[in-house]
Amino acid sequence: MGKERLIEALNDLVAVEIAAVTEYQQHAYLIDDPKMIDLLEDFSMDEMAHIEYCSREVARLGGVPTVIPKQIKHAGETPEELLQRDVHVEADAIKRLTEYMKLAEEEGEPGIKKLLKDIRADEIVHHDMLEAQLTPPKNFWGKMKNSMDIGTGLILTGLFWLYFW
Repeated sequence: MGKERLIEALNDLVAVEIAAVTEYQQHAYLIDDPKMIDLLEDFSMDEMAHIEYCSREVARLGGVPTVIPKQIKHAGETPEELLQRDVHVEADAIKRLTEYMKLAEEEGEPGIKKLLKDIRADEIVHHDMLEAQLTPPKNFWGKMKNSMDIGTGLILTGLFWLYFW
């Protein structure tokens, strides 16, 4: 079968995603912040969808989807340590997906390449959101820039004109 390398790559992703689901769930249990709990559980659900998509492709290519996760690591005690682990896992997944997209192209599987590209986009969002939690803006204007919406802009404009009037 000519698709063995692709089956192996997809099963590697499935194993990574199974571990990510488990780690995200554990981290959600260990963190007290309700918003972070929701975020980590949402990411866990995304990873479950990735498992399904990749497993279906493994089966379509004639392989058997794995159920064995990559090594699951306990990242530490503090929320920061847990989130740092999650950022590292996402960065590793982005790297793997980029490599496997090239393999899918070499194997003549544009559908799988598109699937991997879509999964990679999810992982980039996860990575960036988690990294933002670890490095919030340090000053008022940086914070305002990240949370500015039309209402805040109108209020600030009104205050500005009131002050100078």
